[in-house]
Amino acid sequence: MVANASLRHNTWRDLVKVKAMNLLTFLVIIETTTSNAVFNYQISARVSDRVSDFMAVISKTLFIPLQTIENKMVNLSEPLSACQYLFYLQKRTFENEMANLYLGMENGLFLEYSTQPAATNRGIAFVINSVNALGSPFRIYYNTDDVGLPTSKIRNSTYNVRKRPWYIQSKSLKQQFWTAPYIDASSGNPVVSLIYPILNFTLGGISLPYAGSVCADVYLTEISSYLVQSYKESNQKVFVIDKNTLSILGNSFGAMTYARDPANLNNKVLNIKK
Repeated sequence: MVANASLRHNTWRDLVKVKAMNLLTFLVIIETTTSNAVFNYQISARVSDRVSDFMAVISKTLFIPLQTIENKMVNLSEPLSACQYLFYLQKRTFENEMANLYLGMENGLFLEYSTQPAATNRGIAFVINSVNALGSPFRIYYNTDDVGLPTSKIRNSTYNVRKRPWYIQSKSLKQQFWTAPYIDASSGNPVVSLIYPILNFTLGGISLPYAGSVCADVYLTEISSYLVQSYKESNQKVFVIDKNTLSILGNSFGAMTYARDPANLNNKVLNIKK
């Protein structure tokens, strides 16, 4: 960890590289009002620990459905009950932290619990893929009952899981990873995604080195909420920043991590940079 001397003016900023759960790499900027403070390793370590704690909860939550699939404890040929068994409890438990929980497979199967404003059960929609008369894949959104099973149809949209960038990247990497921040199409809010690949799995009687992935989309606002609570008694201002895009992932004082698109104020864009 190295302090950037060029930033030592009226405001002291320490840049610390943090790797949460060995998956998500970002920068933490710690801002105080002390001009002659020494580089505070204790503060930086505390930020790392707290953000890592938050990411660890998300990681462990997604690891459960991954292990359930890998240990063949769920029947994927029955998609309605499989999606309910894999994701519904997690979605209900972490509905404020996670926008979407979903599964994509090499046979084209796509299952999801998604945050949808139009959904009647706590804003949670059940999503499953299908194909039209021309053989083109699309996904269908349903309202859910109290136990997460689909009821009435909300809408449908064109979607081929095997051609999505996150799926292609997961198939190429064959290891767990966090995406860069982006605006979630379903909820309209800024998120980062955690993706676990399903490796060396038999699908349809064929053993595949890569069979699909389970994924969770995490609201960036929840990173800020976590930091606000952790630093509400502190005089430090903490920013968590994606090192590649320099987008603000979170901060300790509740500032927005997104901006409004001037062309359409209903849209959010990730153009806030530090």
